[in-house]
Amino acid sequence: MDRSELSLTALLDEINASLRRGDFSDLASLTAAMQAAEVRAQGTDPEELRQIRRLAERNARTMIAARRGIQAARRRIDEVMSAARGLVTYDRQGHRVEERNSTGLAQRF
Repeated sequence: MDRSELSLTALLDEINASLRRGDFSDLASLTAAMQAAEVRAQGTDPEELRQIRRLAERNARTMIAARRGIQAARRRIDEVMSAARGLVTYDRQGHRVEERNSTGLAQRF
C-alpha cells in the first residue's frame, strides 16, 4: 500500500492499529510516511490539529502499554527459563544449592 499520500490522522490510525497487532516492523515504514504528511500538514486548521494531537496522545498511551506488555513477556520468559534450569535453594550457611534432579513434579504424580 502506498502510504505517501495519507493524511496525518490516517497514518496515526495505522500506527495505532500496528501497535495493537504487535506489528512493530510496520512502524518503520510508517515513519517516512509521517514525515511526508507533516510537510503537507502546514496550514492545517486548529480543529484538525487538535484531532491530530488527540490521536498522537492515544498512540503514546498505546506505545506505553505495548512496552509494558513486552516487559511482562520478557519477565515471564525469564521465569520459565529459570524454572527449566532447576530449583535453586540455599543451605544453612547461605550457599546456593541448585537442584537439577530429573524427577520433577510431573513424575511424582
